[in-house]
Amino acid sequence: MKSKSLQKDLATTSRGSRNKRVKKYLPYHEVDLEAEIAELVTHSYEARLAYEEDESVTELVLMLIALREKAGLTQKDLAQKMGISQQMVSKLEHIDYEGRTFALLWRHLDALGYRPVIKFEPIEKWRKKHPIPGLKE
Repeated sequence: MKSKSLQKDLATTSRGSRNKRVKKYLPYHEVDLEAEIAELVTHSYEARLAYEEDESVTELVLMLIALREKAGLTQKDLAQKMGISQQMVSKLEHIDYEGRTFALLWRHLDALGYRPVIKFEPIEKWRKKHPIPGLKE
């Protein structure tokens, strides 16, 4: 038995002797994503930290990919130089992968002929360089 809300979403139409179910869709609604993000991070410190962490990880991953491509290597080529599988390189170059370790990043960069340089800066200075779209501080 279908729920009442699902039954409301479905309509029955006739076509000859066959019945056909057609889903009714809500009208298109435009969303201002920047405003939604700004609203969320304004009211939730945890949301802001998560957004900023994603921003940093995205920047790191894009740099890794750019360096590999600049070296003219495929993921498979890089994997062979690192002594790991191509799938592992793919994971390292995927934004949602949370298993990155400093040791793996070091090996990744070493295979490309680079050394990581780590620096720390006050969060407010970092935020000035990486403003959240739509957030007015």
